[in-house]
Amino acid sequence: LRDGGKSMWGEPVPVLPGSTGQVWHIESVEKACYQIDISLLGLRALPNNLQQPRLRVSSFWPGKAVEYDVSTNRDHTFLQEPDIKAAESFAKKLRPLMMIKTSDDDLGMRHSGDIALLSEICGVRVRAPVYRVPLIPYLQQQVLQPGTWRMVDTSDKRTTSKATEVLFTMDFSYATMKLEGSQVDGGKDEPIRDGNIRDGKIEWVCADSKWSGFLDKTGKHITGLTCTTGGQLSKWNGTWEQGSQ
Repeated sequence: LRDGGKSMWGEPVPVLPGSTGQVWHIESVEKACYQIDISLLGLRALPNNLQQPRLRVSSFWPGKAVEYDVSTNRDHTFLQEPDIKAAESFAKKLRPLMMIKTSDDDLGMRHSGDIALLSEICGVRVRAPVYRVPLIPYLQQQVLQPGTWRMVDTSDKRTTSKATEVLFTMDFSYATMKLEGSQVDGGKDEPIRDGNIRDGKIEWVCADSKWSGFLDKTGKHITGLTCTTGGQLSKWNGTWEQGSQ
């Protein structure tokens, strides 16, 4: 580290005089993006000896921290001026459970659920800027072995006939969280569409066929693989053959 360098958060990095080197931000082609919401309801049992306490919320974003005055009492509840349009949308979502009123004029009306005033709804939300982080491939958990995959049709049980096979190149993109690739056998190069992997289940569409199955823990086998084409379902096995060139 060279004196005067900065961390990835932009803060000065302490270094010893005479040391050499330089601070570099980690960069990669693929990045993951996260939308972070911080919901604050309140603080409880604050010490009595605090002088004009304030809650500061800060993290990776540039600029000033978000601050809230919490000096009202030892048990502070966060409240904010309601946005009427947002409140109406919120009230519709909660209608099966409770009624939210903007005034106490109608509180005498009964309802199958509870009734609450909009002014009684507590909490504030801090929405941070989109957080982007580099994705270093060798640090990611490999859910699918990238490269060539051979799919073998197991629906035809006749041992005298050669099994039908289909070749795909497949990879899982951590930037888009999507399965990508194409069918490459027989001179074809048909791209994969709507590919995804969730909780071990792998699905994709290629041409007019929809594929669905389950990845094993090694990421090298697909079990329970089915292919649906024109309403006809067939059963397959999928096996990883070799890595990407």
